[in-house]
Amino acid sequence: MDNTNTILDKFASLAECFAAIYRKTVSGKADAAGYKHDAELESYAKCLNMTCDELVVFALIFHHQFRIKPIEENRLYELAERKMGNRGDAFDVVYSFRRMRVVTEADHPLSEPKIVLQRAVWSAARKNDIKFIREIKPVGVFRMMEYFRFNLLDHDFVNERELHEELEFLFAVNEDLALVKQMRGNINTLHRFVLCAVLARFLIDNRHFELRYIERFVRTGASFTSLKHQITSNVWAPIKAKLVQHAGSALMNDDMELELTSKGVEVLLPEISAELEETLKERFKTLPPNAIDPKKIKPANLLFNPNVESQVRDLHRLIKPTKFREFKRKMPAQGRMNGLTILFHGDPGTGKTELALQLARQTGRAVFRLDVTQVMSKWVGDSEKNLKSFFHDYGRALQYLSPEPILLLNECDGLLTRRMAVNSSVDQMNNALQNILLEELESFQGILIATTNMTRNLDDAFERRFLYKIKFELPETAVAVNIWKQAVPSLKPQEAEWLSNRYKLSAAEIYNIARKLAVQSLLNQRIPEFELIRRLCDSEKWNHQSSHLLGFS
Repeated sequence: MDNTNTILDKFASLAECFAAIYRKTVSGKADAAGYKHDAELESYAKCLNMTCDELVVFALIFHHQFRIKPIEENRLYELAERKMGNRGDAFDVVYSFRRMRVVTEADHPLSEPKIVLQRAVWSAARKNDIKFIREIKPVGVFRMMEYFRFNLLDHDFVNERELHEELEFLFAVNEDLALVKQMRGNINTLHRFVLCAVLARFLIDNRHFELRYIERFVRTGASFTSLKHQITSNVWAPIKAKLVQHAGSALMNDDMELELTSKGVEVLLPEISAELEETLKERFKTLPPNAIDPKKIKPANLLFNPNVESQVRDLHRLIKPTKFREFKRKMPAQGRMNGLTILFHGDPGTGKTELALQLARQTGRAVFRLDVTQVMSKWVGDSEKNLKSFFHDYGRALQYLSPEPILLLNECDGLLTRRMAVNSSVDQMNNALQNILLEELESFQGILIATTNMTRNLDDAFERRFLYKIKFELPETAVAVNIWKQAVPSLKPQEAEWLSNRYKLSAAEIYNIARKLAVQSLLNQRIPEFELIRRLCDSEKWNHQSSHLLGFS
C-alpha cells in the first residue's frame, strides 16, 4: 500500500485517524515494547513523516483541540505516558514541536498551560492536507535550509550554545544527508554554522553569505577570530576542498562574502534530483546586469587601416571557439595564465570598443563589460572590492558559459598608467586597483580586451601581461573615403575623397556628422547637402580646440 495514502484510505479524515489514536492511547496500558512495534501506528506515522512518538503527541493535541478543549500540558504528558511508557519522551517531542513552531501555548495566563497547534498546522490538519503535515519537520535539504534561515539567519542575537542546539536538532532529523555527514566529526559549531549559512543563502536566497553577519548577530569568543583567519588565509577546510569560495573581495577581511562552488553542489547536495540540480546550475549561467548577450549586439561594418585590418582578421580567427580551445592547449603548462589578453589602444573614436562588441557577436560570446568609472566609490575599500567582485563573477561564468565570454575593460586609462607615489587616499586607491588588475591578469583564464585612448606612459608590468596589443589610428584617406560613403550614401565619390583629404576625422566623428546632417537637412532644406557637411566638419574640428558648446550652424 502507498504509505502517502494509508490514512485517508482507512479514515474519512485526519480528524478520525487522530480520534482513533486518542482512544487507543486512553484505553491502553503502558507497554513501550509493544507500542514500538505497532505496525498500524507505524504506517500512519510514516504517512505523515513522523515518528510514532510524534504522531501520538500530535494526535492527542489535535483531538483535544478539535473535540473538547485545548489540552493541559501535564495532562498531555500523562496521556502520552500511557502509550509510550515514558513521560520524558513526550516532553522531548513537545520541545521539538515548539522548536519547529508546530505547537504553542494557548492564551490562558491564569490557568494551567495549555498546548495547541499553530494556526497553519491546525488548518492543514482540519483540511486533510497531508503534504503540509509531512513538510512540518525540517527533513530534506530544502526544508533543513528553510528552517536554518528562519530560525538562525533571520534571528537576532544568538550565542554559540543556541547555534549548537539548533544544529544538533537539524542533524538528528537529517542524519542521512551528505551535508550532515560532512559536518559530523571534529568541525566545531561556528564552522558548521558558516557552512550551513552558505548553503542556505545559496538554496533559499540565491545570494552570498556575508561573514560580517556573525559579528553583528552572533555572540562569539575567540573561535570566530580563528575561523576568520582561516577563511582569509584560504586554509578553511571547505575552501581548501573547493566546496566554498570567496564571492567578494578577499582583501576586505571585514566584508568577506562566501558562496557555494559547483563542486560544493555535487558533494554537499547529491540528494537533490538531477533536474533540480540543473536548475541550480542555471543560476551560474544567468548573465549579470552588466553583461551583454551577443544576440542583442547590432551588426556593424567596421573599416580599419590595412595594418589593423590584418591583425583584426587574425584575432577573429583566434577567438573562434575551436581555435581558442587549441590556443589554450598550446599555452605553456607551467604558466599560470592560459587565457588571451588583448589591449586596444590609440586615438579616440577609432572603433576600439565597437570592435570588441562585434568580435563577441561574430563568435557568439557574451560580453562582461566594465567601464572603469563604475568601480570607483567614495567609500574606502569599496572600489577595490567592486573590481575584485567583477573578476570573480567573470571567473564563475567561465565555468558555465560556452563559449567563454569576453571580459571588456573599457576606457581603463587610469588603471594602466605607471604607478605613483602615494600622496593621498586617491593615489592609494589607484595603486590598489592596479595591483588587483595585475594579479588578475597574472592568472587570467578567459578572453580579456582592454581599451584605452592612452598611447604612452603604459606601466611596464601591464605591457608584459597583454599578449596582443593593437594600435588604432585615424583612418587613412582610402579608408576614410569608404567610411564617408558608408555613413552618407548620397555622397559622390569625389566629394568623399575631398572630405577625406581635407579633414582628418575618426570614424566616430564621421558618423557623428552624418547624424547631425540628418537633423540639419530638416532645418536648412535650401542649403546643399555637401555644403552642410562641410560646415559640420568645420564645427567638429573646432570643437577639438574649444571648450565652448556650439549649437546648430
